[in-house]
Amino acid sequence: MQTDERALVEQFINGDEKAFKKIVENYEGLIRKIYFSTMENNSYGMHEKMSLGYVSLYEDVKVEVWHGLSVALKKNFIFEHNESLKRLIKVITERRVQDLIDKSYRHRKATYIETVSYTHLR
Repeated sequence: MQTDERALVEQFINGDEKAFKKIVENYEGLIRKIYFSTMENNSYGMHEKMSLGYVSLYEDVKVEVWHGLSVALKKNFIFEHNESLKRLIKVITERRVQDLIDKSYRHRKATYIETVSYTHLR
């Protein structure tokens, strides 16, 4: 981990919320890049939904990533595993986006099954 990253993390762990805001400023673009590139490249049509106004999904993922990072930092995960801050944020973001894709897939699958079952009952 770079010295300035380590200093920000230590300041946050010691209660400095401004340090966490600085981390957010430094890495928010990374989350956005991972999120939108994943959505555009998957075969589930999530990017199409996003373009139709589901921007709140990105906001939800972003909030979950920052919360997950906050928890990981407070548990000193980054120091115990000698992870870089960028790598940790990348992993958390990828997991949250994949969770969203999986949840969307399960929902569409359940909706399809309900529709097929309803159609056959008529």
